[in-house]
Amino acid sequence: IASSAPVRYFDNVPNINQHSYVDNIMKIFVKNGCPFNSIMGSFDAIRKMANTPNGRKYLNEQYHLSPLSQINNPSDAENLLGELQNVMFYLILSNYPYPAKYFGSIPAYPIKIACKPFASAKTQEQLAIAPFIGLNILYNTTGEEKDFQLWNFTDDGKIYGWTFLEATQLVFAFCSRGPPFDPFNKTCPFNETFDASSYDSYNSIGYNKDSMYRPHWLMNEYGYEYPTASNIVFSNGDADLWLDGGWRNRNTNIGSIYSLIVKDGTHGYDIREANPLDTQSVKDVRNQEKQHIRNWIHQAKFATNSSEETK
Repeated sequence: IASSAPVRYFDNVPNINQHSYVDNIMKIFVKNGCPFNSIMGSFDAIRKMANTPNGRKYLNEQYHLSPLSQINNPSDAENLLGELQNVMFYLILSNYPYPAKYFGSIPAYPIKIACKPFASAKTQEQLAIAPFIGLNILYNTTGEEKDFQLWNFTDDGKIYGWTFLEATQLVFAFCSRGPPFDPFNKTCPFNETFDASSYDSYNSIGYNKDSMYRPHWLMNEYGYEYPTASNIVFSNGDADLWLDGGWRNRNTNIGSIYSLIVKDGTHGYDIREANPLDTQSVKDVRNQEKQHIRNWIHQAKFATNSSEETK
């Protein structure tokens, strides 16, 4: 069972839509109650307010920014906006229909809660602070945080395994188109050289970009179709920002390789523990997955018995 596996989000996969990942972020937030224009206006308002001393003071206070993560000049706003993009990403990953411990104690459907300020925001100030509730949901699950250090981390000794993979072989080819499509900085088309250049910190542990950065290795080694493979279920949620990187984004099969889609399901929903508030769609997908596993076991036993009888 390969749940939410983005096996096609690589640069050398034909006809890949590099901006679908970011497009899905916007679609999911809009579907959960965030007006598209309010999301766009929010990021624009932050950039504008960061241009004045009073605006920067307002943002620092309203976002409860730590003395180590202050907006001191207009360019510092990009640090906040980058973190707010991460917040949107992680809220989607934890958007379950029940309270869940994912990045802490997250309430049910956190995006619906995070979208309320966007729906009611009218002024530039209201738009600028609309994302704060989402940030608070994610990073203040206990309610005890007094301020937020969102950048300029003093603990720089942590080397994260996921980003190391991104600096070597797991190089996802997605990007943002920027306004008017999304509020993020334009990074399309995807640029491999630029992506690799952000990992200079790994040099201290022996990282060598020339020999270790292999963005095409996965597809060259394994491909994006699996004609010799069997007995795989690729499951994806249609409310997961990784959906378009899945083997297929619809219910289908080729031989014993199946694609199953969880309606309104987020990342990895089908492999979480059962919950009384689970949707009917995820229950149905789990039942299909279990039936496939039973069939595979039965087929394997039958093949074993048949081979023994012929000896």
